[in-house]
Amino acid sequence: MKRFWMTSGLTAALLISAPLLADDTTPATEPGGVNVKVDAQRDANRDATKATEKKVCTGADLIGMTVKNSEGENLGTINDAVIDLKSGKIRYVAVSFGGFAGIGDKLFAVPFQAVAAHKGDNPYIEFDATEKSLENAQGFDEAHWPDFGDAKWVMTNDRAYDYERENDVRKGELATDDAKSPVDVSAMRLSTLDGITVKNQQGETIGSIADAALNADRGKVEYVALSFGGFVGIGDKLLAVPLDALKFHKGENENYLVMNVTEKELENRQGFDQSNWPHHADSAWSGKVMKKDRKINVDVNVGGQK
Repeated sequence: MKRFWMTSGLTAALLISAPLLADDTTPATEPGGVNVKVDAQRDANRDATKATEKKVCTGADLIGMTVKNSEGENLGTINDAVIDLKSGKIRYVAVSFGGFAGIGDKLFAVPFQAVAAHKGDNPYIEFDATEKSLENAQGFDEAHWPDFGDAKWVMTNDRAYDYERENDVRKGELATDDAKSPVDVSAMRLSTLDGITVKNQQGETIGSIADAALNADRGKVEYVALSFGGFVGIGDKLLAVPLDALKFHKGENENYLVMNVTEKELENRQGFDQSNWPHHADSAWSGKVMKKDRKINVDVNVGGQK
């Protein structure tokens, strides 16, 4: 099963235009030598290319997306996702099966590598769930998310889906927006990332995370969209920032992200708007990775959940 979302605009354009041009062996003309058919086709191809280039799957698109099996039958919906803040990997999708196989309203942390994403007018997630696999999996409710830093839990859960994870589990809990809860800085719910405050190293609030762009082929967060809300007169533009340019900070009253950036750097970036999401992070931030002071100001424990 192939995973795809952020398809190259050039590739898509070639796929769209090739068969159309193949049929255009005898273009019609009007007086004055204007090739009406070719001009019209060129416009259509350009419009199709633009539409494809704008199509980027975001976290908002993923949450709430339908889950189907290989037969096309509806099984449930995506409730949330868990990402690794250090690697950017999408570790799990939290699936609500809506009573499938008599499991009630439980959520299941399905390894992202066990599903496939299908695009189109009605994109969906494909997952061949069986009653047996769900019986062996460890369901949970919305108020009690599991500890994704617990290696034993991860191993037991993942084996239910016939998936063996690399040894990248770190002790700690799922990062939440509850500043009083201990956190695993390697894991954060996608819904928690959305809207989290971003500050500079001086402690000044520069904006918040508006959403995240996802690359299903790579199973990663391509970048997060940083919204400034008028900071230093920037307005409502968004910046495509890679996750490794941010670090998680546990504050006394709130958890937030820190970015090593100056006002001048923010003012000089062009950014993008909601109708034109880029396919990749802004290369300007590649040198702004938070390498200094990588120690996170947070107590990392294994224990209760949000």
